[in-house]
Amino acid sequence: MSQESNNNALKNLRVLRQAFFLASAFITIGLIGYFLGYSYFIVLPVLVAFGLMFSALVGWCPMIYLLEKTFWNK
Repeated sequence: MSQESNNNALKNLRVLRQAFFLASAFITIGLIGYFLGYSYFIVLPVLVAFGLMFSALVGWCPMIYLLEKTFWNK
């Protein structure tokens, strides 16, 4: 494995870990808000679920695309 492809794989892994963290944070916040009595918080986990289904079907994840554009991932 070349050095360039190894660096690219590590960069993608970092962005993927950030996407997993954000998805789990949205799910946790949504469920806590829902169980505290704010029924509209259930929208957050539902949006995450639809995003995960979309990325599985299409092969492109909008959250990863947006995270790759942030200044700390350049």
